[in-house]
Amino acid sequence: GYRTAVIVFFVFVILFMFALMIFRLCLFRTRYPNVLVHPDPHLFAPRIVLQLLIVFSTCCSTLFWFQYVMTLFWLILFKGQDVPLLLLPTALGVGQYEAHDVMLVMVLSFAILTVFLGLWKQLRVFFFLVDWEKPRGVEAPESVVPPPVNPPPPGPPPPGTLVGSPLLAGSYPGL
Repeated sequence: GYRTAVIVFFVFVILFMFALMIFRLCLFRTRYPNVLVHPDPHLFAPRIVLQLLIVFSTCCSTLFWFQYVMTLFWLILFKGQDVPLLLLPTALGVGQYEAHDVMLVMVLSFAILTVFLGLWKQLRVFFFLVDWEKPRGVEAPESVVPPPVNPPPPGPPPPGTLVGSPLLAGSYPGL
């Protein structure tokens, strides 16, 4: 009946969750190689924290969507009736809402852990800026010729030269 269908659906969701978790951890392993740096400069979050973040976020998202589908099913089945043929289970019935309550607590716990680990990961990022200006007090070399005040209008390019983007022209020494 209904309970067997929910259990089968939940088993498929759990199998999908584990497959997705393994896939995301394999992708993480390729992007975040296990290179030990001694001494650790603490520029980024440790590898285990990022792996836990992947595990908790995958669990949270899949269980959330499972809970969403099940509550939407209840809403349509019990509240979408023109004539009440089925009534909601009573709260006095033993164990009828326990699975729903347990799932809500699990999703909330995974969500809280995901948010805390995500915040900690973002707070561990080390920013550094590179200043490309010339240092003050250093004069420009004398070989640099300042551009003319009124440059002549450009004429047609000589034959045999490439005409294109100025970004490409920087890579060719003859231009």
